[in-house]
Amino acid sequence: MPGPGAPTLRQIIWAAQSAARFVPGATCLVQSLSVLRLAISAGYPVTLKIGTAKEIDGTLKAHAWVEHQGEIILGAAEENLYTPLLVWTEQGWHAAGSEQS
Repeated sequence: MPGPGAPTLRQIIWAAQSAARFVPGATCLVQSLSVLRLAISAGYPVTLKIGTAKEIDGTLKAHAWVEHQGEIILGAAEENLYTPLLVWTEQGWHAAGSEQS
């Protein structure tokens, strides 16, 4: 739970996206890791997901995004074709779809 004076998720996302404009190579993964760290520090329960999708020509593409309460708050892809492979929750990293206690 966010404490008093904590930034809102909207402010955290804005900060990460604004900084990314000045950082060469600030990919979706870099931005997602930044939002993850800032959101956790502020007390928000967020989840980072990394997934892949296959292009029509057979090439593989990857994407990272952050969710809060089941909603994508950063990295919403234009198509929802990405299959989550790796997930970070408060319990740490695990394979997508694996049961965590």
